[in-house]
Amino acid sequence: MRNKIGLLLIGLYLMYQLLPEQPGFIDGLQQIRGYKNWSGFALFLLVLAQWSVSVYRGVFNASGPNLEKAYQLHYWIGSLAPLVFFIHSPKPDYGMLLLLAILFFSNSLLGIVLQHPSVVRRGVIKQVGIGIHVLASTVILALILLHIWTVFSFN
Repeated sequence: MRNKIGLLLIGLYLMYQLLPEQPGFIDGLQQIRGYKNWSGFALFLLVLAQWSVSVYRGVFNASGPNLEKAYQLHYWIGSLAPLVFFIHSPKPDYGMLLLLAILFFSNSLLGIVLQHPSVVRRGVIKQVGIGIHVLASTVILALILLHIWTVFSFN
């Protein structure tokens, strides 16, 4: 179910990008500095929450049912992430923001693919995919931090 929700949200986001004109209310919200800051903060918290699985597993050496619960939460947050990204940045036009959007949605799609039963049964493919997913997540986090620094330094 969560994978279908994630795919639907990614598809809706991509379809929105193809619209010749966006609905006016979204443009209006994007002009409000507080809206942009708070929606960006929510997106940043979501990305940090996704890293909690790595910390939980790597630092605390978690395993068993508690780790499985953390993974389930990770999967659900990842499935809903495109909605939060849309709320913050419905139309990233160029430059670093466009790169960030492409990486974010590609990585979200990779996360969904990695949960598919046919991939789960293929150990090497899944391990390589998870490696790419974590590497992309690291790049995304770095770009988000650069974006935050740029916004607050130059605005």
